[in-house]
Amino acid sequence: MVFWGCGKFFLMQTDNKKNNGMPLPRFTTTILLVIILLLLFNFNFDVFNTRAAIGPIYGEGTPGFLVRWVVPASAPTVSNMVVTVNNSNYCSVGIHATVTWIYSDSNGLPQIAYEVQIDDDLDPLSGGPEWESGTVAGSGTSASTILCNAANPITSPQIACRMTWSTVYRAWARVQNSAGVWSSWTLMSTYCNGASCSPPNPWPNGIPNSWTTPVHAFPNVSFTSSPPNPSVGSPVTFTDTTVFYGAATPRTWLWDFNYPSGPTQTITAPPAANGNTTYTYTANGTYSPRLRSTDDLGQSCFYDPLPEICIQPPLPRWREIIPR
Repeated sequence: MVFWGCGKFFLMQTDNKKNNGMPLPRFTTTILLVIILLLLFNFNFDVFNTRAAIGPIYGEGTPGFLVRWVVPASAPTVSNMVVTVNNSNYCSVGIHATVTWIYSDSNGLPQIAYEVQIDDDLDPLSGGPEWESGTVAGSGTSASTILCNAANPITSPQIACRMTWSTVYRAWARVQNSAGVWSSWTLMSTYCNGASCSPPNPWPNGIPNSWTTPVHAFPNVSFTSSPPNPSVGSPVTFTDTTVFYGAATPRTWLWDFNYPSGPTQTITAPPAANGNTTYTYTANGTYSPRLRSTDDLGQSCFYDPLPEICIQPPLPRWREIIPR
């Protein structure tokens, strides 16, 4: 006979005489035990699933208490996914992007891994992304591309970024919680270039949830100066060696002969054919010349040479004296 009490089941064999002289078979006893175990622990087979999240237990310690079965873990979610670029970084590292997101989980489970990818089509599962992070362990909520070049080899995962100029891209991310459950792929919701973000601003390329890389590379700015040890009152020649991309005109060279205090000089093409110039320093000391070059699209970068220019004191003047 099965009894319930104090939150437990009790199995008791009745007296033979009170059971009409018929002992309770061991087979029947085994069946009852199996039924009890199934009732207590196996309302849902996910009890044996390591990905299951343990739900709260109701009524523990009260009469009639039954253990609540295990509830499978729900998938985590990705929200507020932002792609950020910066024009100044186009000067230093070329094509780039940083992807950030917010992680959440209805069961309060932590993030243990993430995957991010950037592609030029609408399907994150179509294969052949231009960049992907691979599966990265940890609770991080940002990922950045490194040294993008369309000539990089095709790999899987595509960790070597192959993004290129004048192309529409979209970014996706998915996350995994500590129960091992992955979220669905989530498309970017915001694009920022520096402090300007869309939305609330209109999408620069007119295509929501995407961005377009610049038409061509930013100027690769540089220059040389001579002579190597100029002195006060002697002209210093600055030779522009900037590499431009795109159309030959318009172009602008902005010289600052002692950044940031100046003086400055602006040269434009047309009519100038190049940005070469000269300048004469009137006092000895160390100076920090800077050149900012701007291309046909208004994209500009600057260059500061190191070491700085050291202007020497004026050369002594020699006067020939007739002996007396």
